[in-house]
Amino acid sequence: MNRGRKDTPLSIMYVEDDPVTRTLVAQTLPKKFPEYQIRTAENGKLGLELYKEYQPEIVITDVNMPIMNGILMAAEIKAINPDVVIIAVTAYSETNYLLNAIEIGISHYVLKPIDYRKLFEAIEKSSAGIRLRKELAAQNNLISELNAALENTVLDMRREQECLCSSVCCNVVASMATIREYGNLVRQPARSPAGEPELNTIGAILDEAARVERMIRRVHRFTHLCSVPFSRTSVNLSGLAETIAQNLQRQESQRRVVFRIADDVTVRGDERLLEVVLENLLENAWKYTRKTRDAVIEFGSSGSADARSCFVRDNGIGFDARTVQELISFQREETGEQAAGIGLGLATVSRIIDLHGGTLKVAGEPGKGAMFMFSV
Repeated sequence: MNRGRKDTPLSIMYVEDDPVTRTLVAQTLPKKFPEYQIRTAENGKLGLELYKEYQPEIVITDVNMPIMNGILMAAEIKAINPDVVIIAVTAYSETNYLLNAIEIGISHYVLKPIDYRKLFEAIEKSSAGIRLRKELAAQNNLISELNAALENTVLDMRREQECLCSSVCCNVVASMATIREYGNLVRQPARSPAGEPELNTIGAILDEAARVERMIRRVHRFTHLCSVPFSRTSVNLSGLAETIAQNLQRQESQRRVVFRIADDVTVRGDERLLEVVLENLLENAWKYTRKTRDAVIEFGSSGSADARSCFVRDNGIGFDARTVQELISFQREETGEQAAGIGLGLATVSRIIDLHGGTLKVAGEPGKGAMFMFSV
């Protein structure tokens, strides 16, 4: 990465058909500006060719010249590089010359016989602007390089984080599976003389192992979601909700839950991520209506297509509204048989909604169900 600014000498091209004037100016400029490279041409055609070869920052040109005049040459040069500084030097002061010079973007106009003080002032002023422009360009390039380096560093850190998380998750899940296998062996009556209290303890251990395994898998999924690319397309949430509801009913066919899913709820967002949102919210509603008679789970929307809010509502155990932040960030406050892990599902939902620039709102009351409303 180039963190310094390398000063390069500026160059001037002087185009003049009169040999005496051309020689005099070519000899005078180096004395005032010794750091400049000076090149000369005798007409506009040769001046244009010289410019294409060397690309000088400042062009000083006579206006009235044979073959190609200074105005035509300046127009051609401006077409190549709009930022080039052009100083017109001429014996003519008619309005049409001045208007042409202004129209093509000539920076300064000096009348003949040449007033060297004014010419030098024009060169110095132009040089200051050129150097400032170069410094700004160098700074912008440096900023772009730093931003690119930072993005690469962040990407590398995310990859390392995901690799580490995957490694830890795989090892912990494998350990939990081993615990469950040994526990099942011990719990078999033919292999163990344990009584009912001991078997209950083993069962609790196995349940806890299964809970930890689910927790680790959710941690892995949550970490992965933080690093995946994001894209927006048209997403039919109604279709996704129908599919998820069918899967839930297939997994527990003995349950009788009424799903009320609104038709044609379509939003713009990342389909894969929004599917995760609906999975978590509908699975939550399914879980927390398990002890509810005549359980009902709803998915719908309100508002216009440009400002649509979607919701998942259930008539399950509900929650205390005072624990809203805990619900979204860490855990759902429950006790006894309804206890349900660390609540990473809701943290994942919140993260995805944030990625979409939307909002997540919750409402509920103990024993009277819950509603989660989100926009994307």
